[in-house]
Amino acid sequence: RPLSQPECVDGVTWESRTCADPVDRLCTPCSAECVASSTYESAVCSVHSDLICLPFTHQIRLLMRMEISLASFILAKQLDFTNAVKASTPGALEVTILSITPVKRRLLATSIDIDTQILFGEEVTALEGSSTLSDPGALDAAVSAASLPTTEVTTTPFVEIFCSLTPQCRVRNKKKSRMSYKLAGPPWTAKTCGSCLFKTNKETLVLEREGDCAHNCVGALDLSYPCMDYLGVAAGVFDNLPLVTSLSMSGNDVMGFPIGIFDGLSKEGAVVDLTCTEITCVPPAPVNEPVNYEESLWPFTRVTFVLPEGMDPTDKCKHVTNCTRGDERGCDFWINREGLLSRGGDCFYKCLEVDLRDKGVRMLPHMPITVFGGMRLIRIIHFDTDLQLIPTRQFAIDDIMGRQLTLHRWPNASWTFLGKAWFTRPLPDRWSPNQEFNQ
Repeated sequence: RPLSQPECVDGVTWESRTCADPVDRLCTPCSAECVASSTYESAVCSVHSDLICLPFTHQIRLLMRMEISLASFILAKQLDFTNAVKASTPGALEVTILSITPVKRRLLATSIDIDTQILFGEEVTALEGSSTLSDPGALDAAVSAASLPTTEVTTTPFVEIFCSLTPQCRVRNKKKSRMSYKLAGPPWTAKTCGSCLFKTNKETLVLEREGDCAHNCVGALDLSYPCMDYLGVAAGVFDNLPLVTSLSMSGNDVMGFPIGIFDGLSKEGAVVDLTCTEITCVPPAPVNEPVNYEESLWPFTRVTFVLPEGMDPTDKCKHVTNCTRGDERGCDFWINREGLLSRGGDCFYKCLEVDLRDKGVRMLPHMPITVFGGMRLIRIIHFDTDLQLIPTRQFAIDDIMGRQLTLHRWPNASWTFLGKAWFTRPLPDRWSPNQEFNQ
């Protein structure tokens, strides 16, 4: 039979099905345009394929100084500027002016600082662009061709991982431990701020940091889900970040923090977003040390928390304990007003034994919030007699499969997980890991 469908048109329709016995050709309308500042067009819509939009993965943030007044830097010149930067930077896919600040010299502002964002689709091209922009004369030819005033890069070009996804709450599976979650794939498990790299440890699922960025990690530090994906925060991750005034961990399954985790943020005040996390009480906030009598009357709390919906802002976390044995720091246990236990820090290879007796612990959360999930070395936990234990709901089998774990209560019956199942057993008042190993 002859074709009944006309030929597809470049840029309008594409041939999603060719003519073959027994079907006719099918022309499908091209997909909508790519989202600006989020995705780029890696393939145009033609007769043989649809439009393909891929996400930007890396960026370079630069401060550039131009010898021109703010009033003279009109929209046409701004467009010429972005085109010149794009032409001078190998692999650059999109250039955006984020802000323009006049630079005052004596009484007149004859220069402006241009905060510029350059987006890339691959790390390799971003590194090549960074290397090019490190050359002092990298912009001269393109700027001159566009008839723009002298422009120079005034900051070091750092390559940063870029994510434009909107923060959201994670969908929890209540039948499984949170340690069984599959984290998002790269590059969404790492993010840069200045010369620091924040990344998720693939084994412990805890947020870690590499590098020192006290001088160039400035303003907002967005570590929210799904652009970042982690279940805890290691001690020292936010140390010495005096220029960070806003921090977001929204959406990540963090249930608590190690002691002093926020002490390194801006001393002028910082906002920490903890919405859609698993915290059950308000973490301790650092307070500025008073320097005079007036400040001693009104101590300044340096961190303001944005809490999960429905949480009582007066329910402050009370520190319970850390690991019982050894000088191990960075794994801390907390309770809220009702005695519900939570944990913070990196506890993966810490804590052979935890003693929670006479600490006010009255409840353990149920799955998927397993307080002791992912603690590979733990062998024994001591509880008060009146704490209600339902091991099958408060401990995930996947977390302890193939190991031995004892939940010690006296004089009530204790529980031991051995291999694949839980067993009750009577134990004396005193019981230690050494005795457990000798059984």
